[in-house]
Amino acid sequence: MKPRISVIFFWLWILHVSSASSIRPTVYGLLPESYSSISDNVVVIQSNQPVLMTMFGLELDQITHIGFATVKKPSNSPCEHERVTGSFKVVPENANIATSVITLRELSRNEDAFYLCVRTSSSINGLLTSTDISENNSTDTSEVWFFTGSESSDDRISLRTTSTLMPMWVQVILIIILFFLSGLFSGLNLGLMSLDKTELKIIESAGAPNEKTYAKAIRPVREKGNLLLCTLLLGNVLVNTSLTILMDNLTGSGLYAVIGSTIGITLFGEIMPQAVCSRHGLAIGARTLWLTKLFMLITFPVAFPVSFVLDKILGEEMGQVYSREKLGVLIREQVSQ
Repeated sequence: MKPRISVIFFWLWILHVSSASSIRPTVYGLLPESYSSISDNVVVIQSNQPVLMTMFGLELDQITHIGFATVKKPSNSPCEHERVTGSFKVVPENANIATSVITLRELSRNEDAFYLCVRTSSSINGLLTSTDISENNSTDTSEVWFFTGSESSDDRISLRTTSTLMPMWVQVILIIILFFLSGLFSGLNLGLMSLDKTELKIIESAGAPNEKTYAKAIRPVREKGNLLLCTLLLGNVLVNTSLTILMDNLTGSGLYAVIGSTIGITLFGEIMPQAVCSRHGLAIGARTLWLTKLFMLITFPVAFPVSFVLDKILGEEMGQVYSREKLGVLIREQVSQ
């Protein structure tokens, strides 16, 4: 999308070249290196973060610094008193393209957008009127600030800012924790639900000492099969949804957030934990039982009604029942292994 915007801005200043009647610098478009979104044709960038800004226009090599005001005034109007940001040094590539690294604060409730102001070099002072100079704060006539652009480009020479939900380092830590929880819920869903009540009773009576301890701890929770299932699935969905929201806020791009969360959840939230818990579900389930009980408590208002309906519709969950023939086959299989 960004290359397309660059082409649009390129043709805009090409069209203006033929109609230019003065050599006063004029900016017709702004293109940030990264942005969060576009709202009402105005680019939205992250607040309080440095952003490389590319400007397109005429005679941009005459601009030394840029700044921003939060009031909208006609092009070429002085803006020294209206400017609410510091000055950002401009590096011209040629007369029609220039760059600058800017950092904008978050807009207040009564501010609509940041509007571009420019400061020019002394070589164009002859084009400035005495009113332009007198209405500016600077005592140096070479430091005259004024609004730039044209009526047709007002949206392209303004910016809005947005803030993240929380500091970046907090988001990164939360994303790591959520990936862990996603994997835990997915693994426990496979590991615990594959252990039926009959098998747990057998392990509790005839298993190894540590297996007896694990089975004794898990069986009371596993007895509430539908409630456990609803808790694990609800927790997994909640965690995965939160992951996507945080990654979208962190990357500023819905596409990157979807791709990143899909890859992360598939690898760390599904494949790896299910591969581990399918082999060690009893031990992992017992050691994370406190976390399972905590989420059963948190999700109880939603999970319990759903599990109650499932119990009424499907009936009580029955453990695995073996006939004499099945037991004979099971014994032969165990002996052969």
